[in-house]
Amino acid sequence: MGKPIPSNFGISRHESIVAGGGLVKNNLLMQIYADIIGRDITVSASPQVSALGAAMLASVAAGKENSGHANLKQAAANTASGRNRLK
Repeated sequence: MGKPIPSNFGISRHESIVAGGGLVKNNLLMQIYADIIGRDITVSASPQVSALGAAMLASVAAGKENSGHANLKQAAANTASGRNRLK
């Protein structure tokens, strides 16, 4: 297992799985992954999900007092959306 996400990010490490990149174009493959790991996978609506993640982390680093977000959970709630969820 990897290192746990620090608690100051405001999310649980196992709360959700979001997939991005070239493989998400294949819904069958994403469904197979979801079936194998026994978890929901949300396919990112953004073709630039890495850039979105970097922007979300930057907004947390800036902090709420500088027009950013207090934590990653808040940043995700205000900026990220999924294309579809495979169960």
